[in-house]
Order: sequence, then structure tokens, then C-alpha cells
Amino acid sequence: MQTYLSFSFSVAEEDQQEQLIALLADFPFEGFQQEEEALTAFLPQSALDEQLKSFLAQLAPKWPEAQITEIAPTNWNAQWESDYQPVEVDDFCLIRANFHAPAAKHIEHEIVITPKMSFGTGHHATTYMVLQAMRPLDLKGKKVMDFGCGTAVLAIMAAYLGAKDIFAFDFDPWAYENSLENVANNCPEAPLRLAQGGSELLEGETDYDLILANINRNVILSSMLDMVAALKPGGQLICSGFLEEDIPLIIEKGQGLRLLEQKAREKWRCLIFEKG
Repeated sequence: MQTYLSFSFSVAEEDQQEQLIALLADFPFEGFQQEEEALTAFLPQSALDEQLKSFLAQLAPKWPEAQITEIAPTNWNAQWESDYQPVEVDDFCLIRANFHAPAAKHIEHEIVITPKMSFGTGHHATTYMVLQAMRPLDLKGKKVMDFGCGTAVLAIMAAYLGAKDIFAFDFDPWAYENSLENVANNCPEAPLRLAQGGSELLEGETDYDLILANINRNVILSSMLDMVAALKPGGQLICSGFLEEDIPLIIEKGQGLRLLEQKAREKWRCLIFEKG
């Protein structure tokens, strides 16, 4: 596992935090944590190059200097596991841990996970929107990819919706191990392949009816052409993990795709495309 750096900026106003996130999104930061008095950005230590150092220096005097801390390889989720709460996506899906009671009312689908990651459990607005976008889809007999699967919630939902061939992968070893566990606990007989890796796993993948990419702006932009190539004509791409200001870039990069729908939840956005 790789070592990460945290960059903490003393920025209190939410709109200013979002402006700063938009600026930092041009670099390979992999996550942002917004608090009342500060914004923290997380970056693999190997990605800190001279270009990024120069950019950080240029942020002054408008933005406060970042306090940089090295974070040893760890399970990022241990601190919040005890606070995990069930998530309801309308009456479509309940995502809960095994220590929570089943739904007290009618819910179409339940996914029981071991809570080890905040991204991918449905707590994050982007996962919520992608699950909403999946609800009206007829996936019976379809081929589906979950790119950056996190806890494999979206891949498991694709299995529940009848997909015949599901390929899910994530570069993070914690996510991969957690996905294996969650798939075994929810749909062990599903036609679902799991792998650890990144965009290189797109090579050679073709004829997908649906690709789910709940990742971040940089990965979506860098992998868009490969995702388009992996879709069959008429196939759909549902992507999320970015802000309103990122939408024009993503639409421009999606050559050969037609935008069907946009979703918004909190500050996050979700786009649904169809390949012509």
C-alpha cells in the first residue's frame, strides 16, 4: 500500500472550500474532506511533483499555506466504522451493516456490507445518485462494468437487477478485499468478476451495455475514451464524483456519447450518457 500526504487548508467558508477543490482537481488528489474550519486534500506521496509544488506556492496570498502531513499506509475507514448508519435510496435500496436490523418497511433490495469505506457505501452523494440512475434500467442478461468499485455496492446492485456478466475493479487493495467479502455475503453465485487494478484493466474490454464510473474527475477524464470504446452502440455510461464546473470538460471528452440526463445532490453531479 502506498503512503499518502494530507494537505490541510484553513478555509472556513463552504463556497471557498469548493473553489479550492475545483483548483486542486487539476492535480491527482484522490479525496477531499470538508470540515467547518478547514479543507483537507489527500494525495499519493508519489504524485507530489515540482509542478504541484509550484502551483501550491502560487496559491498565496489568496489561499492559506497548506499544512502537509505524511500518512502511513492504513485502513482509512477504521475511525468511522463505529458511526456507520444505514442508507436508504428512496424505497429502492437499503445499504446496511450486518449489525443493523433489516428494513422495517418495504424496500426492493437490501445490500449488507462490512463498513470499511465511506466512498461506495451509499453515504456519499455520488453513490446515491448512481443507484437512483440504475433503478429504471433493465439489466437482465446485460454486460456491466463497475470501474472503481469501492465496496462493490453498484456491482452487487447490477447482479440484483439481473446482469449476466459483471466486471468490477478498484486500484485500492482495501477496496478490493472488501469487495470480495461483500460479494460473497450478498450474491456469491452472481456472474461477477472482481479484480484489483486501475484504468489499464479497460484494455481489451468490449461490448458493455452499461459502465458505472463513480470515481473522480481526473480518472473519468483520463479514461473516458477507453470507456467509450468498451461500450456497445446504445450502451450507457453513468459517471459521478465531480462538481458542476467539471461537466463541460466531461461532456467534451465523451466523444461519441449523447447526454441523456443530469443529476445533482449536494455539491456533486452525475451524468448519464448513451453511445451513439
